[in-house]
Amino acid sequence: MMFWREPVARLEQLRRLLCSGGLIAVAHQPRGPGASDETAAANGREAKAALAQAGFGELRLESAEAYLLSAGAAVDVFGLRSNEIPDAVRQNVIQEYPRLGFKREFAGLLRAEA
Repeated sequence: MMFWREPVARLEQLRRLLCSGGLIAVAHQPRGPGASDETAAANGREAKAALAQAGFGELRLESAEAYLLSAGAAVDVFGLRSNEIPDAVRQNVIQEYPRLGFKREFAGLLRAEA
């Protein structure tokens, strides 16, 4: 979200892609000079506000799982380290949670922001 010029508009598009009852998780791990627990918390509050503006409900702000969520998103969106996941596990996850054009739509969102 931090790289999007119009984060609320992009989040609205992502919300429309979700199946009824679908979930979205957003992770952010600030790095660099001045990064602290407080900057992470402030960024989390900003993300939560943007999600609310985009029409998402039942929002939660958590920090303990941020690294795992970020690593999971890297696998999910970019395929990073996906070769370490056994094929049977990957196939079971995709069967349980079908993608329904997610990669194509997400790539379109990235192109719209480029």
